[in-house]
Amino acid sequence: MNRIILSQHKITLHSSRHTLTKISRSYQFGRNSRNSGFSQPPGYIPPHIWMKSRPEREDLKTSVFGVDEKKPTVDEKSYLSHAAHASLSGFPVTENFSYEIVNNINEIPKVDQKLLNNLQAMGLFELTPVQKHAIGIMSVDEYEEVDVKIDEFNQSTDDNPPYERVTGKFDLMAAAQTGSGKTLAYLIPIFNRLLRVYPFEAMQSLLISRTRRQYPSSVILVPTRELVQQIQLELRKLCNQTFVRSVGVFGGERPERQMFELNKGCHFVVATPGRLLDFLNRDCISLKFCRSLILDEADRMLDMGFEEQIRQILESPKFQMPPPTGNGRQTALFSATYPREVALLAKDFLRGPNCISLTLSSAESNTGTIVPTWGKAVRNKNEDEFERLTRIIPKEINQQFQVVVGNPESAVPNHLLQLILEMKSKSLESVCRVLVFCNTKREVDQIDNYLYSNGIKSTSIHGDKTQSSRAKSLDLFRKGTANVLVASSVAARGIDIPNVFAVINIGLPNELDDYVHRIGRTGRMGKSGEAITLIHETLLQQQQSSRTVSRGICQLSNLLVI
Repeated sequence: MNRIILSQHKITLHSSRHTLTKISRSYQFGRNSRNSGFSQPPGYIPPHIWMKSRPEREDLKTSVFGVDEKKPTVDEKSYLSHAAHASLSGFPVTENFSYEIVNNINEIPKVDQKLLNNLQAMGLFELTPVQKHAIGIMSVDEYEEVDVKIDEFNQSTDDNPPYERVTGKFDLMAAAQTGSGKTLAYLIPIFNRLLRVYPFEAMQSLLISRTRRQYPSSVILVPTRELVQQIQLELRKLCNQTFVRSVGVFGGERPERQMFELNKGCHFVVATPGRLLDFLNRDCISLKFCRSLILDEADRMLDMGFEEQIRQILESPKFQMPPPTGNGRQTALFSATYPREVALLAKDFLRGPNCISLTLSSAESNTGTIVPTWGKAVRNKNEDEFERLTRIIPKEINQQFQVVVGNPESAVPNHLLQLILEMKSKSLESVCRVLVFCNTKREVDQIDNYLYSNGIKSTSIHGDKTQSSRAKSLDLFRKGTANVLVASSVAARGIDIPNVFAVINIGLPNELDDYVHRIGRTGRMGKSGEAITLIHETLLQQQQSSRTVSRGICQLSNLLVI
């Protein structure tokens, strides 16, 4: 039997060229018969082009990667060399189970040269602990022969050979410390597979479709637009000199602009659940050939009320997402915490017989597990909640809890100002970045105005600000033009801002999980950081819930319980 294997090594075998020619003719005389000539639909790339590299443009490379090659700092080198313990569980984890532990980018299984070049341009060589294990697990391939359907009516014909569909063999639930490189841990394996294995089914459907509907091969769902933009920045680097198009879709801006980008082609989509559901209902996107699904910060998505939308996206027959059975798709959940609700979600959308739970922890704190085995929504009884959260917090973060006395309206802002000035005087960095979290949008504006009026270069973000304003504020903070960012909890999860010297909480987060994610913006990749929680004495006197959270923070900080 003839077989089509569309990979970087063998683009066509036997009658595959004949198959692709018939597809093109079907498109030409079916959809475009009214036009004067044949034009390829947006997003369609022929296989012999897909495997090639785009011509290098130095100006584009500079805008994507920056001018200087990034080299790891002393702290980062120490973090990369630090021994981490991997705890694995799940049905596939038997005595015969094995996978490649990928220590550096040259060891990535079947790595595409274009991807390798881009990772080198990013200054990446050694991988973080979570990347070493997740890339190895997610890179294991599963093969399945699939009939080729090529005519205008999507019907199979006898003279067409099957081709070999390649998907990830294992699903993954992974937990690691905040700032440990989780984004590239899942991007590298699914992007590498997309580069080296031609997405034949999706491309075929683009050719025979009578609409501008796109068929992305990979979908990443995240809770916030800021996280969409952050992942898109990483994907832009990975897409350099390839023909892969990645599109980010999120709320907060008019959908027409994002629809315009989708209509130019979309092989990779990074989305918030609400906006993706909107585009699915508009029939701009079909999930029929989605082979990789990532749920990033799944606990945060549930906290924000996205569960119903996630279930609609993944379960509705109308949207055609492959079910979590067989070899239809690979699914991974990445987050720092896994509450019971996330474990229940994983049970519905990950393949139980193929699902692996991965927990990374430092060698000196190797106790218990964080990620539950698939199908088990309740953690082990011997796993204490505080112990679980303590292991998530990087040991490089110095935690403090400070109770402020005096006028309730002025004492906390004054104390905050003095802390920031003191940090600036002590910092050895040219820019001392401080991230301040508040519980309300009104408080964000008040603190930002107070700091700015007292000579601090501050900026702010919260949910009521426009998308352009939020993006500008984050950009100013990243570049160091503003050295203080005042934010509501919308920025607490997933936002990777380098070299944050300190995180300061004004008041108490609602939950201890929120506290952990907030302070995780500092102390990243082995660097030291400060985490300070400021509260007024009256807060502890008024609310029992505040006392409970404050006790938890003190316990996590190894401080005396209030």
